[in-house]
Amino acid sequence: MTPVRLIDFISVMVLNKREDNNDMDSKILFNHQTILDFLKFHERFTEPEEIMKVLILSRRFRLSLQYIEISNTSFNIEFFTNSIESNSYEIAFYLLKRYEDPIYADFNRSIMAHVNSYQLNNQFLKSKLHMSKMMLTIFTFNAAKIFLEIIEQKVDEASLEANLFTHSNNPLLCMCLLYELLLNIIKKFYSLNNACK
Repeated sequence: MTPVRLIDFISVMVLNKREDNNDMDSKILFNHQTILDFLKFHERFTEPEEIMKVLILSRRFRLSLQYIEISNTSFNIEFFTNSIESNSYEIAFYLLKRYEDPIYADFNRSIMAHVNSYQLNNQFLKSKLHMSKMMLTIFTFNAAKIFLEIIEQKVDEASLEANLFTHSNNPLLCMCLLYELLLNIIKKFYSLNNACK
């Protein structure tokens, strides 16, 4: 028999299941305060890094922030990379604002996780472009080159479903943001001028 771990309970609790799944007005079984009280009561059996990973992957922004506060969890670069890989950009932006120094100190992992997110899927393009602009100061030449290769491949994609701008609700705005980003990349890495064009 497979043993059930405490983290498995947390994974179920954060799903926001309701008493009646067919009624959106029905009571949520485990609200944020219930989950936080549960975590506080069992804190000696929990690993804060594991809990944070579950909250981030579940895209529970407010709950993640509340847990950071009550648990005094030390920042781990995986919080940031996990939030980017799971498209939890509201959490990623918050972490970048609050933990800018440690994120920039581990710039290789931060940048590569962000650049690879363009390859994973085309969702949240506007957020990704804003994030790229914010992190441009720590972009390495190799990261910028990989980013340009991914963008070129996505823009030239013949399939409508796989095209870079397909999932954007405002493609024109995203095109303008991308154009601005490419100009800034040229300013930082002039040798990539031709690739940007």
